Amino acid sequence: MHKDKICYFYHDGIGNFHYGVRHPMKPHRLAACHNLVVNYGLCDYMKVVKPAKSTALDMMRFHSPD
Repeated sequence: MHKDKICYFYHDGIGNFHYGVRHPMKPHRLAACHNLVVNYGLCDYMKVVKPAKSTALDMMRFHSPD
């Protein structure tokens, strides 16, 4: 399999934000998943992409302003 077939999006700062108690995204789960990806060497088979920071307008495409 070629690295250009799979993209892995990860940003080191993702665990520095609290998404709220009812939000399904949990930073410790993301950190555990990322550690598995790195320690198993899976990132060698993927294109690793660091996403750009979203703007408020980007966020409002999927979330209400509140």
